[in-house]
Amino acid sequence: MLDTSIAADSTASASGSMGGSQQEFASQAEAELAGKQQTASRRQLNWLMTLDKVSEMICTTLLRHWPEQKKEYPCYQDTARIRLVLKTQYGIHEDEWDAERWVYKARRLAGSLTRQQSIAVNTGLMQTVGPVMPSILPFLAKEILRATLGDVVAEQLTAEQEQPDKSKELQATMIASAVYNSGVPFEPQPMDDPMVHSKVASEMAQGHLKAISSAGISSPSESVGIMALLSYAASHVQRLPEQLAKPGMEQLQEMAKAVQAVPIQQPQPEGAMTEKEKVDAQIKMQNQQRLQEDGANKWKFKEIDGLMKMRQLSNTEKNMDEQHKVLATQRAKTYQEMEKDLYDADNEAFAPATL
Repeated sequence: MLDTSIAADSTASASGSMGGSQQEFASQAEAELAGKQQTASRRQLNWLMTLDKVSEMICTTLLRHWPEQKKEYPCYQDTARIRLVLKTQYGIHEDEWDAERWVYKARRLAGSLTRQQSIAVNTGLMQTVGPVMPSILPFLAKEILRATLGDVVAEQLTAEQEQPDKSKELQATMIASAVYNSGVPFEPQPMDDPMVHSKVASEMAQGHLKAISSAGISSPSESVGIMALLSYAASHVQRLPEQLAKPGMEQLQEMAKAVQAVPIQQPQPEGAMTEKEKVDAQIKMQNQQRLQEDGANKWKFKEIDGLMKMRQLSNTEKNMDEQHKVLATQRAKTYQEMEKDLYDADNEAFAPATL
């Protein structure tokens, strides 16, 4: 750093620092700086070569033939995991584990650059080559992250977004269904995802609320089940951060008020239909009538279509008959004209000559 600052000062100022001419001091500073950079690069290259040797020793030990590995070896568990990954993901059998067929390199930055060099080079490439080849921008950005924050953090920041775990939603749906059917809110477990469980429970409660609101009345079991769902969702919403928990609790309270506003139907005598059942039966009857009307209309349209096709066929046959008659008339007329011409020609041939 001192050589760099001295070289910059001697280049910018009219005279050299600490005596001597500007040109001499600048050349000395640049030579010293180049020598130190060369020494640092050589030191780093030697360090990477040492890491390559160490990685070769480690991997050779891990890739030892499986029968030679023993459980008392410290690397036994790592070797078993590598063996499983190679066989299941890459289809490499133990017979192909010959260590001499592998190449061992320690992880390093692209081009074996230093961290400062990698940041400078990749930043320049993003500005010059990036507009022409946008496909290399993710690689250059990842190299800058590796040089700045390290490999572990760079991998975490550039990893693809994982798909939501469907098993969590399925488990939350099963628990919410059990809560609704039993009418008893379950206690949230520490490993339950509050976002998933609160969302599933509130959506299920909202669906049942729409059903009873459209019917205008609800049974005691439905009201108890919906309130149990809301209570279960609230127990998970309370586990969320305050900025998310507050609007979530307000929404659940509004849904609870809506449930309480729907009148509850008292138990009917055995065998009697409830109001909701009556409404459902009426809706079913209307649907059946509509389906019957649609079927009758389809049959009617089918008959009309058949009649139209028959009429078109009849008209076609009639037109063909007329065309046949016209053609027959034309042929008869043609035959008559031909006979007349032949008769006239014969008369002219046998007529007596006149002087």
